[in-house]
Amino acid sequence: MNRDSQNAKGNIIVVDDTPANLHLLTGLLNKEGYEARPVPNGRLALMGAQAVPPDLILLDIKMPQMDGYEVCAQLKENETTREIPVIFLSALDAVGDKVKAFSCGGVDYITKPFHPEEVIARVRTHLELKFSKEQLQESYQVIKEQQDQMEEELEQARQMQKAILPDSLPQIPGAELTTKFVPVEHVGGDIYHVFEIGQGKYGLMIADVTGHGIPAALISFMVSGLFKDIPKNGQSTSETITLLNQALVEQIPESKFVTMFYGIYDSVEQTLLFSNAGHPPGLVIRQHSGDVFEHHNGGSILGIFSNKQRYFEETKFQLQPGDKLFLYTDALIDVLSLQSRIKGIPRSEQLAAYVKSQSHLPIGELMEQVFHYGLSHTEGNRFDDDCTMIGLEIMT
Repeated sequence: MNRDSQNAKGNIIVVDDTPANLHLLTGLLNKEGYEARPVPNGRLALMGAQAVPPDLILLDIKMPQMDGYEVCAQLKENETTREIPVIFLSALDAVGDKVKAFSCGGVDYITKPFHPEEVIARVRTHLELKFSKEQLQESYQVIKEQQDQMEEELEQARQMQKAILPDSLPQIPGAELTTKFVPVEHVGGDIYHVFEIGQGKYGLMIADVTGHGIPAALISFMVSGLFKDIPKNGQSTSETITLLNQALVEQIPESKFVTMFYGIYDSVEQTLLFSNAGHPPGLVIRQHSGDVFEHHNGGSILGIFSNKQRYFEETKFQLQPGDKLFLYTDALIDVLSLQSRIKGIPRSEQLAAYVKSQSHLPIGELMEQVFHYGLSHTEGNRFDDDCTMIGLEIMT
C-alpha cells in the first residue's frame, strides 16, 4: 500500500473519533488522488502506521483513551514512524494547544471547522516536502555509496602503487640513503627506484608522469614495469633510458610523457653516472665548499619522440667524501615560479640556492627542510603535484 503500487499521490492515515469527519476527509483526499485510510482512534492509528507506514497523518487531538498529543509523541519515539509528518486537525484554537502540538512533533495545525481547499493545500505542501527530503536522502545514499566505492578503489590503487615502490632501501657501503614520497592525492604519478646492480653499483631512478591522480598513477605502473624489465647490469644509463623511451613511445597514451633522472652510483670509485630525460637537475652539494652543482645534460622527455629523433647523453661526475646527492620532482620548483620570474632567475637555481644555505645539515634533515621550504610557497600548505625526493650522502 504505497503511492507507487497504488498510483496514488500519497498514502495518508486520517485519525478522528467522529465518523462524519472521517468520511468527509477520506472522501476529500481520495477525490484528489490520495490514498486515505480512515482510523477511528489513536491505538489503531499507531498499529496501522507501524504495519504500513503512511506518507502523512492527519490527526485529531480530542479523542477518548489516547489523545492526539500522545499518539504523535509515540509516533516520534518509534524508529519506523518518527519521520512521518503529522498535521493536527482540532477545534482547539488556543495558542497553548498549538504550541503543545508542535512541541510533540507536529508539522502543521489546522483549526476546525476546516476549509477543504486549506486541507488539500497543507497536505500537498507537506507531502512535497517529505518526498523532496526522501529524494535528497536517496541521492545522498547513492553519492555516499559511490564515494565509498571510489575510496575503496583509491585504496586499492594506493596499495598497488606502494607495491611498485621500494619496500626497503639497500644498504650502500659508506653512504646514507633516504627517500620521501608525498602524493598530492591517494595515488600519484611520481616513481622512484633504488636498487643494487652488483659490483658495488647502485641504481637511483626518479621519474614524474605528467599529471597526477589515478590517470598518472596508471601510467606510472606501466613505466615502473617497463623500467624493471630492462637489464641494468653492464648497461649505461643512456642505454637504459633509450630502451625505456622506445617502449613508451609505442605504449604511452598520446599527449602523455615522462621525465626521468637515472643515475648509477659506484660506491667503490665514488662516481655518479647519470642521464637526465627532461627532469629537474640533480643536485650535488659539496661539503667543504658548500658549492651546489646542477646536473642536467639536456635529454628530452620520454614517450614523445622516437630514439631516431632524440639522443640521451650520459655524464660521469666524481663525488667526494661528504658530498650529498639530492634528486627531486618538479613539485618543489613549480611553487617557486612566480618568485623566480620576479627575481629573473631559473626556478631550479632558486631551489639550489636554498639547498646551499642548508648544506651543513645531514641529508635526511636537509630533505625535510627543503620539503617545508617548498610548502611555505604553496597556498593552503599543500602541493598541487606529487612530491618525491631521493637523498644520498657520502660519509666522511
